[in-house]
Amino acid sequence: MNKKWISTKFKGVRYYEHPTRKRGLKKDRYLAIRYQRDGIRIEEGIGWTSERDPDDDQNWTEAKAALALERLRGAAKHGKKEAPTRITEKRNIEKQRKEAEAAAKEQTEKENITFGHFWNDIYFPTYKIGRKESTTRKGQEHFKNWIAPVIGKTPLKDIKPLLLRK
Repeated sequence: MNKKWISTKFKGVRYYEHPTRKRGLKKDRYLAIRYQRDGIRIEEGIGWTSERDPDDDQNWTEAKAALALERLRGAAKHGKKEAPTRITEKRNIEKQRKEAEAAAKEQTEKENITFGHFWNDIYFPTYKIGRKESTTRKGQEHFKNWIAPVIGKTPLKDIKPLLLRK
């Protein structure tokens, strides 16, 4: 597909229209920014006008693309180490942040597993294997009547010898 890039009134921002994809009555546009960094011409795709910007959850426009370009230029000009100077860097930073968030959430869930959850979902299903039905029933009754009321809702990491003596 041969794309015909169309310039906008914003310097460094251009787009092409998709032949069949529409956004309302207009053809959907794919926005791209162009700039130079260290003497190298860089062109990066921003996205479709029908897509939402993850930063503010608004659809992409030519003006938003120009604003994103200005932010990148400003970061590169002032040599800010913490600010991304390319769209791909920004997307990678966001991806790493989301992965770290998910890992932290998973770790928190693992640390906060309760004794009752451990008993019902991990320990007891393997305990039942190879035992009589009456033995497994008694084991479940002991847990329900004696152990669960004391430490059933306690996270495993918080179970101490004093709690077990209760």
